[in-house]
Amino acid sequence: MLLTSCQEKGAKKAIQEAPRLRYVEDIAPNEEIDNPNFNTCNGENVFQYFNFGDGLEYEGGKRAILEKFKNQYEVPKRSKFSGLIRVRFIINCNGNSGRFRHLSMDYNYKDVEAPENITGQLVSITKSLDKWKIKKYNDSPIDYYQYLSFKIERGIIVKILP
Repeated sequence: MLLTSCQEKGAKKAIQEAPRLRYVEDIAPNEEIDNPNFNTCNGENVFQYFNFGDGLEYEGGKRAILEKFKNQYEVPKRSKFSGLIRVRFIINCNGNSGRFRHLSMDYNYKDVEAPENITGQLVSITKSLDKWKIKKYNDSPIDYYQYLSFKIERGIIVKILP
């Protein structure tokens, strides 16, 4: 009985120490991979993309983003990767981006490991996008999540969403 009691207390403590996320896929800070100079303005109160119906908020719109990838992405030679890659990140109240994470899957939505020579480029080019618009809620600038999803066929970007 005593052993069970100690184990339960230890388990409860471990659960309490884990960072609590509000929603699935909230991006917790990670000092090993995140830019230490990127800060949210409102703590971890980051608005989800579904909180607004404004669409993509980037100066020049989606066309400017498409042009950036067209000019900078280099198709890896002999790439066989086909699937979907999503890069998700936060735009803070100053219009700066940070906390980049990526996820890759095949066309059946099964998690797969996309090659670094593709994901590295997608994340790097996404990080270079520097004309994100500042969103406001009740006339105050907010932090919000943004994402770009890439449909890849044999290493070639065939579509960028949203």
